[in-house]
Amino acid sequence: MPPIVDITDRVRLQAMLESLAPNTLPTWGLMTPQKMIEHLSENVSYTNGKRFADLDIPLEEALMRKESAIYGDFEMPRGIGGFGDPNTANRCADIPAAIEELLDELKTFDFYYVENPAATTIHSGFGPLTHNEWIIWHGKHFGHHFRQFRLI
Repeated sequence: MPPIVDITDRVRLQAMLESLAPNTLPTWGLMTPQKMIEHLSENVSYTNGKRFADLDIPLEEALMRKESAIYGDFEMPRGIGGFGDPNTANRCADIPAAIEELLDELKTFDFYYVENPAATTIHSGFGPLTHNEWIIWHGKHFGHHFRQFRLI
């Protein structure tokens, strides 16, 4: 099973992120530490009722991918691309501001599912995910990037 970050442990999550220096080099890929945090924040915003994704593949295929990715030993490959140009301007002023943005998105995620416990939101490749499935997937996704920057 790939390392999973517990996104519900915000104290540990924040401490891990705060250990990043702006000039920390990734073990793979082109993201800077701040870009990685902003990337995670943007992804969470698609799961907390603020933004909505469309399903990019047929539902049957998405559900098979979901079964493997969420409930299996799926690990995101190193160097997976398609997530924007790393040379674009940062959204946040600095790493502390990016961390604050991410933690705010995660709080909104928590409240969204408290207010809508039966809600699902769409993952473009896995289809509708429940709150618990998002916790699992975010944990795997955060783990992928935390390995990229040697946080785990």
